[in-house]
Amino acid sequence: MLGVGIIGAGHFGAAHAKALQSVPNARLVAACRNDTQGLGAFIEAFGGAGYLDYRDLLSDPNVDAVVIALPHHLHTDVAIACAEAGKHIMIEKPMAPTVAECRDILAAAQKAGVTLMPGHTMRFTLPFMAAKRITDEGELGNMRYGSSRMIKLWMEGNRRDWHLDPATGGGMLFTAGIHALDRLVAFSGCRATHVSAIAATSFHHQKADDMALLLLRFGDQAAGQVASIGYRDGAFISGDELVFDNGVLTVDFFNGVTLGRGLKWQPVENSIEPAVSEQGLIRQWNAFVHAVETGTTPPVTGEDGLHVVACIEAAFKASRERREVAVEAYNVLPGRKLPSWAHPSSCWMGHFLAPYILSRMQALKCPGLTSRNCGTVVAQASMAMGQRVRKTQPLGGLAGLGMSPRRICRSVLASGSGEGMAESSARV
Repeated sequence: MLGVGIIGAGHFGAAHAKALQSVPNARLVAACRNDTQGLGAFIEAFGGAGYLDYRDLLSDPNVDAVVIALPHHLHTDVAIACAEAGKHIMIEKPMAPTVAECRDILAAAQKAGVTLMPGHTMRFTLPFMAAKRITDEGELGNMRYGSSRMIKLWMEGNRRDWHLDPATGGGMLFTAGIHALDRLVAFSGCRATHVSAIAATSFHHQKADDMALLLLRFGDQAAGQVASIGYRDGAFISGDELVFDNGVLTVDFFNGVTLGRGLKWQPVENSIEPAVSEQGLIRQWNAFVHAVETGTTPPVTGEDGLHVVACIEAAFKASRERREVAVEAYNVLPGRKLPSWAHPSSCWMGHFLAPYILSRMQALKCPGLTSRNCGTVVAQASMAMGQRVRKTQPLGGLAGLGMSPRRICRSVLASGSGEGMAESSARV
């Protein structure tokens, strides 16, 4: 039985506490909030030990895992402390307000060997899962275009001052629009490489955005749009339109999923459920508990959480500078940056090849490969292989490209530049 502590026993903390009541292999054992009255009411409602300081909660031996449901700008220090205390971490989205902070959290979790799972809850809702099941079957082919929307009332009852200020990670895009962005990225099956955007404050008197429109490129494979709108009055809209090689899908989080093929629309069975958000959160917890118990990778990874933050960071920059901006490389060890030549936009195939290359290099105990340099090694090898893939079809693995993992690793470690890597890879 996984003992869970909630750090941030407020509105979203209560949602997690309710969800945990339906999770068979986990139980709430502790909660933290920095005001005595609010903490007392929370403990009375849900039980467990109460703490005013999260460090005291982390010292509780009954706490095996935590969920961080704090204001966005407070995530990083707390998450790192949780990792150092050996606690598995579920962290509300966004993982952190900046890519640099996400990298620090990811590094701390990796060093401590704890499970880290960002809370992108909509991936666990029935409509999303029904649509993803269809796309994963492969008959539709690759996504070529997608449009995802999160259009909702911004000034809800749980809105706080920190939501209204970009300095504290506030704004509609980081708070709610991130759901639409994450869905689009998940459906695409790859990483975004470039973003153009308009971000503005259109409806409210606040510093943070309440409206953002993003246009994303996924290398050479696909393009997509995200609408993040926080209106004053209206009705909730959340859904996706997805165009694949061999069909289209619409995903409506209230009315279910429809599949379009042969100029006809067909409703997808088992894609509508009441209390869609609540059920999604329960599934999210079940997935997290399973990952902790089995030591397997959670369905939403720290790298996933980092990537959507990188997209948002690029979007705000694109809006300020009124130009397209490259999304910061994601497949690098925390604290290390790739040179410009190795950016994933140089070759989108590198995104797909990187995990395969790393696993092969590690399995073969490639000379010189260490935890400190593997991020750069794999990124460089991925780019070089990706360049070859675009000219060599079908793929057929490393052997099909005439490239040995050992020789790739040796070539990368010996070369000091991207040009050297490209030349070396051409010789192996």
